[in-house]
Amino acid sequence: MFPFGRMYDVELPSFGRALSAQDVLMRVSAPSDAVVLILEAWFGMVGTDDINEPNSMQFSRYSTDGSGGATLLFQPREVGDPATGATGAGMDSSGWTNPTSSAALGGGLPFNMATGWNWSWTQSAPIVLSPSGRGGFRILDAPSASMSYHGGMTILEIGG
Repeated sequence: MFPFGRMYDVELPSFGRALSAQDVLMRVSAPSDAVVLILEAWFGMVGTDDINEPNSMQFSRYSTDGSGGATLLFQPREVGDPATGATGAGMDSSGWTNPTSSAALGGGLPFNMATGWNWSWTQSAPIVLSPSGRGGFRILDAPSASMSYHGGMTILEIGG
């Protein structure tokens, strides 16, 4: 699909707790020597949780990384590819500064918590993180109850 760069699947393993609108569900930080394109992102409930309510997802850029959150798993798509230089965390609610919404998702894309959310890039609106750039996906409204959920991304790292 892409004649350059290396693709990685990024997974936020199943995680259960109350979500707040401040939580960054998944964030990625590009290495200092590479550009990262976010090609796809998804988020959904697992188990028997039944939260049938509307929400919106937003992609924001940040000037600093948070200090908390769950570890994201980065898996290369091709056998023998090296580990990515990108880093990331899930459910990070601490230390993010200067969030600015991205034109890629604007004021937020609507979805229902019961059916989950999926976003795929288009050539006219890719999410590109320049070297040392940071960005993350967050919900705009806190759900009415705690839930178990998981999520993931597909990224393309160019350079490094």
